[in-house]
Amino acid sequence: MSPGFSNTALDLKGRLKALPRHRKATTVKKKYFCEEGVFEFIWNNCDHDGLWDGNAEIVAEEFGVSEDQAYFVLSHLSERNHVQRVGNSTYIVTRWPESDDG
Repeated sequence: MSPGFSNTALDLKGRLKALPRHRKATTVKKKYFCEEGVFEFIWNNCDHDGLWDGNAEIVAEEFGVSEDQAYFVLSHLSERNHVQRVGNSTYIVTRWPESDDG
């Protein structure tokens, strides 16, 4: 069985060799940055009243984007009435996802 690309490395002579199975991958998968992803992040981190103590800086850090990009998405979520800004670093969820319960 030939090794796949995910579990191979080049040795010093340029030959492919299989990596030990216990070795962790060094590549970190970034979270997908979009309105839905940001809303999900807020949803998962808000309290039971829907208050999220966060801002564009926290979103930027979480998703690995610029603070301007994060602010733009938060503003767009506010314009669509999904969240509303309360103060400088607090948002409240104003449009809750509909329940799957009939």
